[in-house]
Amino acid sequence: ILPKDAVNAYSLADAADLGLTFGSTIGLEMAMLGKPVLLASRALYDCGSQIFVIRSRESLIEALQNCLRASTDREIQREAFRIAYYYFFASELPFPAVAMHGIFDTRVNYRSREDLKPGKDPSMDRICDFLMDGRPYFDEPNEQERSRSRADEDAFFEILARQPNALRNTRYERWQRWRSFGRSSTQLVRKLPFGESVLELGRGRWHSFLGKMEK
Repeated sequence: ILPKDAVNAYSLADAADLGLTFGSTIGLEMAMLGKPVLLASRALYDCGSQIFVIRSRESLIEALQNCLRASTDREIQREAFRIAYYYFFASELPFPAVAMHGIFDTRVNYRSREDLKPGKDPSMDRICDFLMDGRPYFDEPNEQERSRSRADEDAFFEILARQPNALRNTRYERWQRWRSFGRSSTQLVRKLPFGESVLELGRGRWHSFLGKMEK
């Protein structure tokens, strides 16, 4: 499903009983809805005990049958939220050696190899230790953290059950719709006589409007 398609992947995920994915994060997002997920590839969430993972072609039929018999479950949801938390807040280390300017444009912030030596950058040290020596990439939960009650999690899931849209950012969604409208309108205006001139005149105001919507 591409961004411009009329079908929304999240609407399908919400309506589906189970998910079959080849590594896309939509599998983790469906598990966060508490739905059974069959994973047929390597992915950041293939460590989940609640995820049906296919390791060989021979295991496909049995995995499909098990997945079809499964149902929406709080423990699927609980584990998926924990995996998502570690993925976004623990495994994504700050990396000041490189700065991102857009999706594909990167700039280095170091001047020489001396800036990359051990002890200069904690994130670089941890990544190198993981790759070269097999040391832990991030700290595992300690005994105190493991002993925490599930009461807070359950209260959070009860809120989600009562208010399915509690985590939605409606302002951001509205901004995305306006952006989509702007792209479609731009394509139409370009086909008109003097279309580029019209776009040039209105581009500043349109960007200013989107900027206000984004805040």
